Amino acid sequence: MSATDLPPVETPRPLKPKRSGPPGWIVPLVGLLGAAFGGFIVYASLRGDFAAEFGAITMLPWGQVTLADLYLGFVFVALAVFAVESSWRARLFWALPTFFLGNVWPAIWIVVRWRVILARLGWSQTLPADQADGSAS
Repeated sequence: MSATDLPPVETPRPLKPKRSGPPGWIVPLVGLLGAAFGGFIVYASLRGDFAAEFGAITMLPWGQVTLADLYLGFVFVALAVFAVESSWRARLFWALPTFFLGNVWPAIWIVVRWRVILARLGWSQTLPADQADGSAS
């Protein structure tokens, strides 16, 4: 028996890792938390004295740490926005208000731009049909 009489050897296809996105309940959860936080802001605006209370926070060491942590988080969100958005206009529109409006604005960004965020990460909302049954492509 010669090598030409043998059946051809199939080269196995390389396994691709499954790259599905987060579950579909993320966007409604972010929207709900953002809306709840927005309501909390309205409540505080009606009940408290922002200038006096903010001044008290800035006088306390842990208040200063908390504010530094908050604004560091805003910087991280702005970096994520700059990584996802493709135009300067969109980057500035979604990043700058965060520093004034707080985390309500990034919550809106996540809800509105969720598919773009997933696409930039190379994720899909659902598994492709050929991976849904557990087989690798």
